[in-house]
Amino acid sequence: MFKWEKEYSEYAQSVKNLGIRPYRDMPRLRKTLGDELHILVFQDIFYSMLALSPKTYASYIYTWGKFIGAETTKQSLKVKHKTLTIKLNSKLFYMNLLEDKSIIDIAFKWLTYYRIGIPELIFLDKTAKTFRISIDELMNSWDLPNIHKKTCYFPTGFFAGSFETILGRPVNIVETQCISNGNKHCELGGAVELPEHKFDVLTKKDYSKIQKSIYDRMFVEKRSRSKLSDWAHLVMLQIFYTGILLSSRGGHTMLYWVGKNSGKEIGKRIVRKRIKNKNKRFTELFNYLKIGKLSTTKSKESKNNIKYIVKESAFSVGTKFGQKVDSYIAGMICGFLEATMKKQCSVIETKCIADGNHQCEFITV
Repeated sequence: MFKWEKEYSEYAQSVKNLGIRPYRDMPRLRKTLGDELHILVFQDIFYSMLALSPKTYASYIYTWGKFIGAETTKQSLKVKHKTLTIKLNSKLFYMNLLEDKSIIDIAFKWLTYYRIGIPELIFLDKTAKTFRISIDELMNSWDLPNIHKKTCYFPTGFFAGSFETILGRPVNIVETQCISNGNKHCELGGAVELPEHKFDVLTKKDYSKIQKSIYDRMFVEKRSRSKLSDWAHLVMLQIFYTGILLSSRGGHTMLYWVGKNSGKEIGKRIVRKRIKNKNKRFTELFNYLKIGKLSTTKSKESKNNIKYIVKESAFSVGTKFGQKVDSYIAGMICGFLEATMKKQCSVIETKCIADGNHQCEFITV
């Protein structure tokens, strides 16, 4: 008989909790920081992954979004007692479901609740089986420079999975407008039972522009989204992040590299600004982005090593995977140290909330 590994069972339960959270009063995961994470952290992880292998990860991020869209919509339909309505209309009148506001809101409320963006169904042609969705303040491309390409692979996949679950048949959704393509907002065009599309692929030049924009904005503490603010719910990133870790043995290495790249860029900017207490500025930025509550101390094992303590880590708080998962933070600390100390180092996570500890701890080696 098939038996899920413990960490996969925990992950499956996390996906269910993600789907029902907008409709149930669930407790906060972080007592002091709150369950918010700056959208720049989301953007950093998404686009750093794309930089590794643009063709591979554009499709991967879309597919993962599709999985999350399908699973969360199934759970939300069940909680809102809409499953029977879907079944009754699935054969002959399935396009009528898109006129039912209570059903459409199940997919739309998810994005608004987690402050990913503000979606609206702006066009529906039941005869042609097509529709269009406009999304305002979509965090995936918000404030990015115009690189003349559409880059919102995750929300495109999310709506494909969500609408396939609602309509009970294959749905192809294409991003027709995007902020990173020079448009004022993002727009998705959908059609029933058409083959899935190809994605715009980023070049090194594209990524360089995006990367500069992301890290420059980290040092400007001002609000850019007028309706949603510049914070989104950390649970959404946890589902995406831990899914990557659990789906591949190379997940830890990849996310360590992503974090290291981020830490290096942050460290370079701190050096250029000639800030005297570099470690203090890094800690302030880390805490401002709400990745966690960072502090440092000398290692008891070796006076030459530094111990970093992270309380309420955005990546592991509220999880129980029986393993250490904060590879991004370990890499981020390492990258910062290499950029500011001008020498190679390595950082390992020795304790993790997801592994049953009350805080995460990292040590330089």
